[in-house]
Amino acid sequence: MRAVVILFSALLLVVGCSKWGDPVPGTNMSGDLAGFLVTCATMRGGHPATNVSSVIQAQWTVQSNLTQHTIYVHGNHFDEIESLFIQAFGAADATRGSSPAARVGKHSMRSGSYDPKQAGSAISFSGDAVQTIICINGPFPPRP
Repeated sequence: MRAVVILFSALLLVVGCSKWGDPVPGTNMSGDLAGFLVTCATMRGGHPATNVSSVIQAQWTVQSNLTQHTIYVHGNHFDEIESLFIQAFGAADATRGSSPAARVGKHSMRSGSYDPKQAGSAISFSGDAVQTIICINGPFPPRP
């Protein structure tokens, strides 16, 4: 599972995103990223702690569809985002399917994830000094 998350995160960073300054299609936003992420996770079935008090001032671009929010955060906010998720959902617990944040290979990129068994929605996040990308998935519609 961890290998899949790492490969997905690496693929997302290499193929699915642009460098800061390059346009990413979506809605550009700024302000309290922490509040926005908690709201997105809750909308997608997440159950964050009620005492989340973090504030992360940032600029980001969000893309949304039926099952996912993808948030491209400009700049180096990985540590703040990781701390927010720990505050909201607890430390990533591998016994519940989550993966604690870790460096990806020899690269400067780090990646982590929360499984729906722990957070209520699937959350993956990866980033480096240029940007952090967060994917919040769920609820998943029934298959035909």
